[in-house]
Amino acid sequence: MVRLMRWFGIVLAGLLISSLYAQPLERGPIYAGQELDYQPSIMRLGNSNQLVIVFERLNPTNLSGDLLLSSSNDNGATWSTPQPIIATNSNERHPALVQHGAQAYSLFYLSNATGGFRIHRATSSDGLTWAAQGPLELGWASTGEINPTVIVADGKLTMTYQRLGSPSTIHIAQSSDNGATWDTQRTQIAQGQLPRLAWRAEDNQYVVAYQTGNTMLKMYSKTSSDVYSWGNQAHPLSIDANSHDAMPLVLEDGTFFVSYVKANDANGFDVMYRTSSDGQTWSPEVAVTNEHAGDVEPHGLLTEQAGRLLLAWGRPVSSSDYNIWLERDLVIPADLSNAQLSVDQTNFDPGTELNYTLQFTNTGLAPNTGQLTITLPTVCCPDLAGQNASHGTLSYDSQTHQYMWSYILPVGEPISINLRLKVADLGMAPGTVLTTSAIIQTNDQRWPLSVSSIANGEQRIYLPFVGH
Repeated sequence: MVRLMRWFGIVLAGLLISSLYAQPLERGPIYAGQELDYQPSIMRLGNSNQLVIVFERLNPTNLSGDLLLSSSNDNGATWSTPQPIIATNSNERHPALVQHGAQAYSLFYLSNATGGFRIHRATSSDGLTWAAQGPLELGWASTGEINPTVIVADGKLTMTYQRLGSPSTIHIAQSSDNGATWDTQRTQIAQGQLPRLAWRAEDNQYVVAYQTGNTMLKMYSKTSSDVYSWGNQAHPLSIDANSHDAMPLVLEDGTFFVSYVKANDANGFDVMYRTSSDGQTWSPEVAVTNEHAGDVEPHGLLTEQAGRLLLAWGRPVSSSDYNIWLERDLVIPADLSNAQLSVDQTNFDPGTELNYTLQFTNTGLAPNTGQLTITLPTVCCPDLAGQNASHGTLSYDSQTHQYMWSYILPVGEPISINLRLKVADLGMAPGTVLTTSAIIQTNDQRWPLSVSSIANGEQRIYLPFVGH
């Protein structure tokens, strides 16, 4: 269970980090004391800008822990000095926060208060002040349940946890009363350690990420649409190097995101992430950190913008001093390099119509907030009856001759927009070039496009037919 010793040989010479509590934070420690702070669980309180992080503070001599809380009222820019919320003579570790109502929060953690390790629960109505509720009954005759992760899935609290043994086993349970009682079926998912859980509502897909081994750990994922049936095979998540601490979540379009740490040399671990559409086949990994600093336990949180996450993790200064670090703006880039803007006539007769088509697909790793501006030639009038968009809604501003459009760009979903313009100027000079431009703006990039048409040298004159 206690894996902290694998990093205790790391000493980062010269890394003396001053407190950033009173300063706006982009990336760095939320509080830079001399304590051994580890294993953050981060949560947003409702839909507000208020965040809380609960973490374990360990005694470096015996690795016995207490749980402390730090809060932010400005989306993580500044943080309060951490305060104990669960602190007794027992060993209390591995916090897991969950919100399950407008003013209903629960905190799950392991504790040896009853002799051996069991999973305990605390509750709160504001996410800041907590009351311990004691251990959970999960159906085991002896103690030995550790490392909980709890989410809301299908209207219930759903928890994965690890059962101590040789080998350790991974189990799942559900609660229909906000965590007060749990099923006692002891449903086993796999053999391994440190299971973490995500759930996608649209297809009732559960994903569990976990690790196996002793010193050179490997990580796998398993999926199921039935919380009590896990016969599907395991899928590699990170098996080519020593990898730990996988934490999955579901992005705005249903893409699975998982953060974890991976050894890049004999001692140093860095934060990585991958994404997946199905929880089985994972994208190439992306490095969040590359200092080989010994980073541990990265936990992600959605923000107000698709394609941007907050990420909290632990980083050592020495073997007895860890800090909780935060990346406030982890941008997962979109890829719209396939975008094309076309017109049906590259040469046209004035007085006719031009039909434009814009097509693109986000082939990046995650959904992204997309905004589109299409600027029309001033001599063209839009035919509003000839416009359509496969996703979202187009709006036209006659003062600027611009179409506006915004939408969350899902991964892998083709988007098309069609416009029809009337070229009204019959006296247009031959060779006149009409250019229509488009700019797609995502969280991290601009994608400019343009297409032109040229007026024909001879204009057609249409005369009424006169019969004889």
